[in-house]
Amino acid sequence: MSAYLTDRLGKRLTQSLLAGALVVALLVLLASNGSSRARLASAVSDSLMSSSFEDRDRKPHLAVVMPFTSFDVKKVQDNLRGWTTTPPCARPPASPRPVFYLYSNKALEEGVASELQGSFDALPSGVKRCFEDVRFTQAMISAELDHYTPDARDPDWVAGPNEQFYQLMNGSHTAEGTTHVFMMEPDTRPVISGWLSQLVKVVEESEPFWIRGSAFRAACATSKTVFGKASSNGDCHQLGPDIAEHINGNALYNIGDPNFLAFLQEVRESKFTKWPFDLAWLLYSRLPDKEPLRRSLLSKIAYTDMMQNLGAASFDLKEFKTENPRTYFIHSDSDGT
Repeated sequence: MSAYLTDRLGKRLTQSLLAGALVVALLVLLASNGSSRARLASAVSDSLMSSSFEDRDRKPHLAVVMPFTSFDVKKVQDNLRGWTTTPPCARPPASPRPVFYLYSNKALEEGVASELQGSFDALPSGVKRCFEDVRFTQAMISAELDHYTPDARDPDWVAGPNEQFYQLMNGSHTAEGTTHVFMMEPDTRPVISGWLSQLVKVVEESEPFWIRGSAFRAACATSKTVFGKASSNGDCHQLGPDIAEHINGNALYNIGDPNFLAFLQEVRESKFTKWPFDLAWLLYSRLPDKEPLRRSLLSKIAYTDMMQNLGAASFDLKEFKTENPRTYFIHSDSDGT
C-alpha cells in the first residue's frame, strides 16, 4: 500500500483494534455478575458505535487550494483582486471555516510569499473573514519532475502538475481533519458572489461523491500551441471520444474517503501514470477489465454547472452569467471581455 494512505487508514485500524480488545474483555468477564456484564456490554456497544459512525457523522471540512508556480504569481494576484467584486461569502461559514492555501510547486523565491500575503491582506475584511486563515504550502517537486510542456512531445510533459496534484490529494498539505478540497488554479475565476458559501453547502449537503466538476463546455477546443508557439490558424476541433467526458482538474475532491485515495493510487500505478491526472482516472476506468469499476464510478463522479471549463474559448462574461445563473466559477484562458 502507498505510504500516503497509511496515516488515514491507520486511524481506522486503531479503532478496530480497540473495539476488538473490548470484545475480548467482554468474553473474559462473561462469568462475572450480571451488573458487571451489563456495564461492560454498554461500554463495548458505545465504543463500537463511535468507531463505526465517527467518519460518517464528522462534519465535512473544506479547504480551497490554489496551486501555482513562480510563473503564475501575477495570475494569483489578479484572481485575488477579483474577490473584491465577487466576495466569497455574505457572512462567514459556520465553524470550522474553510482554510485558503497558496500551494506552490517548490520553495518560493525571496519576497514572493510576502508579496502574495500582501495581496490577500489588502482584501476587504468582509472577504478575509470568510476563511479561517490563509496558509502557504509547497510540494517540493524534484527538478527532474518539475516541468510542464504543453506541446506534449515529451512523454513527461505534465509530470510537474501531476506530482503537485497527487501530493495534494494525500492530505499532507492541508490541515488535519480536512475532508474536501476545491482545487482552484489561478485561471479559475469566481464570477458570482457567495461562491465559498456555495462550495461549503455542496460539500455538507450533497450525496457523497469523489469528484465534482466540469466537463469541457466550450463549443470546440482550440490548440494553445503549435510546436511551442501560439496557434494562429484558428484551429478548432472536438475532443477525442476517449477524453471528451473527462472532468477538468479544477474541481471538488473528497480526500477524506480512503477508497477514493486508494483508487487514485491504482490510477497512478497504472499505464496511465504519465497522462494528465484529470484524464488518467477516466482512461483507467475504461479498461476492459475495469468495467465493474466504471459502473461504480457513476455514483461517485458528479458533473456540475457550478464550475465550467471553457478552455481557450472567448466569451462575453455578462452574457455568460445571464445564460448560466448557477455557474460560480469559470476556468478559461479568456478574461470574458
